[in-house]
Amino acid sequence: MRQGNILLPMKKPEEAFALSKRELATEHTTESEIMMARGFIKNGTNHIFTGEVEQGLTLIKEDCGIFEIGDRYNHHQGLGWYLILQTDLAIAKIIQREPSEVVERTSLALEILTPIENWTGVARAWATCAKAHESLENEDEAVKDLKELQHYVSKIKLQEGAGLQ
Repeated sequence: MRQGNILLPMKKPEEAFALSKRELATEHTTESEIMMARGFIKNGTNHIFTGEVEQGLTLIKEDCGIFEIGDRYNHHQGLGWYLILQTDLAIAKIIQREPSEVVERTSLALEILTPIENWTGVARAWATCAKAHESLENEDEAVKDLKELQHYVSKIKLQEGAGLQ
């Protein structure tokens, strides 16, 4: 999955899709619905990145349900990142959402990811929330969001420095 994340920005979608297919085949053997959902979301993201937006959105939406039905760390993490993906797509104007909807979805992602201490997701949500507040011309809230972002970036750096990531 991470190799595919590198290949797409390098304009090598065929190689990224080949890795994605191999990833999905491997995940079928694990019989883990969480791993399968992650793979399908990644595959959906690949489709969106290469311009097949509707196909990508369909893949992503179908597998979000797996994250909603469980109560384990990976379910929460998957749902939180699904919400972040939705807000990122809205900020990039790939899907239509009002800035207030983006703020609402990032707030929900924060409610899900903060208790499980997924600091990378929390930081990403604050960054997206800041962009949405800027779109709403609410500079005070955007500044608060950016301060929160910096707080969580510091937490991530501390974890990395301690070898906890």
